[in-house]
Amino acid sequence: GPGAGNLGSFTFGWDTPSRENGMADLGFSEQAGGMNGATGCSLWLEPYEGLSIILLSNAVHPTRGSRKIIGFRQDLHRAVLKMVR
Repeated sequence: GPGAGNLGSFTFGWDTPSRENGMADLGFSEQAGGMNGATGCSLWLEPYEGLSIILLSNAVHPTRGSRKIIGFRQDLHRAVLKMVR
């Protein structure tokens, strides 16, 4: 992402949408920042739109073997961004 604090895919301590974190091509702007957690939780912010998308989950219960949360997380963020624009 852009900005003087940019270090790789991180900017001012937040991650930016990228293929590595699965958040590229979902509709986020270049100013967006956020994080994805190991349990499926995520927090992504669109600072110039005043938009916050927060997902709380426990994708490691009953097992850590499922990767279904990744697709769900992408679908959720894509749908929210589409609804508000």
